[in-house]
Amino acid sequence: ALAMEMRVIGFDPFAKSLPAGIEAVDLATLWRESDAISLHCPLTADNRGLLNAETLAQCKRGVIVVNTARGGLIDEAALLDALRSEHVGAVGLDVFDVEPLPNTHPFRTMHQVHATPHLGYVTQNSYRAFYNGVVEVIAAYLSGQPVRVLV
Repeated sequence: ALAMEMRVIGFDPFAKSLPAGIEAVDLATLWRESDAISLHCPLTADNRGLLNAETLAQCKRGVIVVNTARGGLIDEAALLDALRSEHVGAVGLDVFDVEPLPNTHPFRTMHQVHATPHLGYVTQNSYRAFYNGVVEVIAAYLSGQPVRVLV
């Protein structure tokens, strides 16, 4: 976004500063001023349902929402309502409240929803690193060496 000279704003209640080029704002400003919102945070008791009917109503009409963090960050019923009313223009989801996403879930048939099955991180390099790690663990085990646990 910065490479395309976009204004990038962010909110992190714990960070002392944000990366270069990201303007720190409060959540009310983030909801009000963003054309696109991308969530990148763990799910905690404090932020469950962070995007809900109230916060979505504060967003610009046509806002784009992307969630590759945790499903519980978004109240899916509120998001469905916002999509149906076209208050939310489009959404990219890699995580859901229930995974895998049930075949009957309305997200599956909505043209504004672009979904991946919790695989948004997958690239050739990530697969290569994963499989190389598996081979290292097997080789260590077979040679009686300490096994590095993959998480």
